[in-house]
Amino acid sequence: MASLQRATLIHFLGISIRNAAWLLYVYWVVAIVVELVFQYWPSPGGLVFLRVLEHFPEKVLRILGFWEPLKEAFLEGGISVVQLRFIYGAAVGAGFVALSVFTGFFLWFLQRFLKFLASRY
Repeated sequence: MASLQRATLIHFLGISIRNAAWLLYVYWVVAIVVELVFQYWPSPGGLVFLRVLEHFPEKVLRILGFWEPLKEAFLEGGISVVQLRFIYGAAVGAGFVALSVFTGFFLWFLQRFLKFLASRY
C-alpha cells in the first residue's frame, strides 16, 4: 500500500512510455518479419496478416488528417513504398505513445479517485 501512496503521475507516465517502446519494438519486428516472409513466400494468409498490421497506422493517419494527402501523394508517385513504410512506422509510434500515455494518465486518475473514495471511510 505504501507504494501506491507514492505513485505520482510521472511514475505512471514513465511506465507508459516504457510499455509503448516495448510494444513498438515488437510491432516493428513482427511487421518486418511478415513483410520479408511475404516477399519470398506470398500467400493469401500472409496478405491478410499484412493488411491487419497496416490497419492501425491507417487509422492513426485518418485521425490526424494525413490519410487523404498521403494517399494522393502515393498514387501520384510523389512518395515511394519505402517512404510510405517509414510514415506508417512513425504513425504506429505516435499511436502507441498516445495510447500508452492516455492509459497511464487514466490509471493515475483512477488511483487518485479510489484513494479519495477510501479516505472517506
